[in-house]
Amino acid sequence: LTTEQAEKLGVKLVLRDAPSEGGYFALFDANGPEEAKRLVPLLKANGHVISILGRIETPVDEPFTRTISYHEIALGALHDYGDTQQWQRLVSDGEKLLNDIASGSLNVEEPTDFEFNNLNDALEFSRIQKQKAVVVV
Repeated sequence: LTTEQAEKLGVKLVLRDAPSEGGYFALFDANGPEEAKRLVPLLKANGHVISILGRIETPVDEPFTRTISYHEIALGALHDYGDTQQWQRLVSDGEKLLNDIASGSLNVEEPTDFEFNNLNDALEFSRIQKQKAVVVV
C-alpha cells in the first residue's frame, strides 16, 4: 500500500514494522499466529485481532481481563459453509473490485517474478519487502 493509496482509502497511518508501544484498537496479521500473539499486548482493552494466515488457538490474556476478540479470515469457508446470500455478496463485492481495478481507482501491485531455482530468494523478498512474489515453474 503506497502513501497515496492509503490516503485515498482514508488510512491515516501505515505501519511497516511492529510498533514498540501499544494503544491500538485492532490489528490485522498476515504473518501467522506466532507473530499475532506477539502483537496482542499492543492492543487496548476490548481490542480485536484479525488473523489472516492461521489463527491464535489459545487467547494470550487470562479470561475476563482485557477481553480481546479473536477473529479469523477463512477465505475458503464459503465453499463448505456459505449460503446463497453470502455467495451473492461475495460475487458482487468481487465485481466491484474488478471494476475499480479496470477504472484505475484501485491500483494493484505487479508481482515480482522469480525462477523456481530461486525459490528461497522469492520467499525472502516477500518476507522482507512485504510485496507479492511469483515463482515461475
